[in-house]
Amino acid sequence: SKSCLPRLRVEVWHGFVFVNFDPEAKPLGPRLTGLETKFANYKLDELRTPAAPLIFTNECNWKLSVEQGIDMYHVPATHPEVAYLHDIPATFGEEDPTHAWTTSFTPMKKPHPWVTGTLLGASPFPAISGLTDFELQSFNMFLVYPNSLVACVPDGALYLLFFPEGPHKTQVRINLCYPASTV
Repeated sequence: SKSCLPRLRVEVWHGFVFVNFDPEAKPLGPRLTGLETKFANYKLDELRTPAAPLIFTNECNWKLSVEQGIDMYHVPATHPEVAYLHDIPATFGEEDPTHAWTTSFTPMKKPHPWVTGTLLGASPFPAISGLTDFELQSFNMFLVYPNSLVACVPDGALYLLFFPEGPHKTQVRINLCYPASTV
């Protein structure tokens, strides 16, 4: 009774587990309702992660790493193999009025299978059933502050987690998620 592990707030939203160290924080789930209709067709809670994450280090502050992740203007320099597929000037987004999340929607120059979260160019996997024409031809993301980024593509999703390792160093973990029928 004198010593125990600290209690943490844990919430599951569409298969993603969020942990909050602040016991006084407002619940996250109700603050994410604005994302529900925007990303419902991707069926996030039905996606599975088939492999270990790709882990790498960005030599920059974690806030910069997160911001460049949601900002598509990093694509030409960071991902030149697939940059030609993105219509970056047509990107648009929305900021949550409560500051829980932000979105980014980037039209692509070709539809699925050319919209992918990998460097393959064209995806070898089928699109998620029920996506709209726009969703079949766009790279759509949302960032749940402070460090969880989800990128939705026609065949699945990627989620990126950003962990500060110092003032000028950030660990990034990228996980690929696909429907069970693909996995």
